[in-house]
Amino acid sequence: MRLAAAIMLLVAFLQPASASPKVWEAAGHNIEIAGLLLGKNACGFEERQPTEGDMFSHAGIKIVSLIPQVDNITSDLAAPSLLWSWSADAPRQMTFPLTGTTNCPGGEVQLTRIGKVSLEGARAFYRYGNSSKEAALFEDGPNPLALNLTGIGQQADPLQLRVPLNISLSANATANYSFYRKEYYYKCERRQNFTVCYCETRITTGKKKYSKGLHDERTFLVEVGPVSEMWLNPPLASRLAGEQKARLLLFARRMPAKLAASVGGSEIASAEPYSFEAKNGSCGEKIVKSAWSPSGFNLAVAVGNETAFPYQLVLKNATYLPFYLEFNWSESPGKKGLVLEYEDWFSHKERFGRNFSVRAPLPFSKNGTSSLALEIRQADEGRSPAAYPTESLGGWLASFEPISALLAAAVALGSIGLLRRMQKIAA
Repeated sequence: MRLAAAIMLLVAFLQPASASPKVWEAAGHNIEIAGLLLGKNACGFEERQPTEGDMFSHAGIKIVSLIPQVDNITSDLAAPSLLWSWSADAPRQMTFPLTGTTNCPGGEVQLTRIGKVSLEGARAFYRYGNSSKEAALFEDGPNPLALNLTGIGQQADPLQLRVPLNISLSANATANYSFYRKEYYYKCERRQNFTVCYCETRITTGKKKYSKGLHDERTFLVEVGPVSEMWLNPPLASRLAGEQKARLLLFARRMPAKLAASVGGSEIASAEPYSFEAKNGSCGEKIVKSAWSPSGFNLAVAVGNETAFPYQLVLKNATYLPFYLEFNWSESPGKKGLVLEYEDWFSHKERFGRNFSVRAPLPFSKNGTSSLALEIRQADEGRSPAAYPTESLGGWLASFEPISALLAAAVALGSIGLLRRMQKIAA
């Protein structure tokens, strides 16, 4: 219960300020229903007709969800916990007929349950990388169960974007019964000069314990590792004043819920790449699904169709999902600092900062002053921004054609002379 209370406080703190409030709304809902999942058939385990050999009308154990979770993914930084459910039931009393013979009728077995149906030997096993952990479970919890994922980042396979987390639950549902068994046996006895045959009644009583093994298994994915940025434009720590288009790549091992760029504390662009929808699960839990649907202002976002391994372009060589960002940035001359804020699906935040020297385009003259207009070339995928005069300075620019002609003549004469020497050697 302490864990549930702690998570509820975390949810209450994160939900209002989170870029993915539906994730935390679902987490809060799932914590609230956790107690209803234990010992009650909230997950709809299949009902069956009890038999003398198996008295359970239903019995099951299930991994319901991780808290928090989006799609089938959680984060090592979100202190994930496991939401689970169990339920089993057996009738208080039942009578089963016994098959008779041609000579005697059938008897009956009457079973009366002693006490309640119990959960015994319940364990949770979970494995990631080369590490495995185990925790005891009981009829009344803990639910949710805190998962100890210590060192999961070091266990990550660099070729995989996320770490697989395999969880399995095992337990036995048990029920104790007293039985009253009444049977008829055909018996013949020799009495004097004749034989007497009849059906003899035999009564047996005692106690019997019914046990049924329960099991469930599921694999989740855990986000681990960093997010790295790489500027495409401006490629250097300087740029021209005015309106420019900033472009950069984000190499992410944690999926973004919100991206925002700011200068001097003022936000100039932002986007939310994904939308989130909460649906109802089979046990009454909330399931959060993500969908790619970028929205925002002045920030275009695109995601790669495949993962990448940007060797030596990031601090940690591993597999990443690349995101392309583009936004307009109008700036005045001076020293400027741009901050890119990154918030992932589970409200973990990172900041990337870069300082720029923003300069005004200078006229092309000896003394640094000119009345000539400058033409600004905007950057695109193949060119960097530049400024150059729209007309020549002081008349025609010097022609390099004579020099080019002399150089061409020298090269030609040299080539002819070299050819003649090679002909003489060949002769």
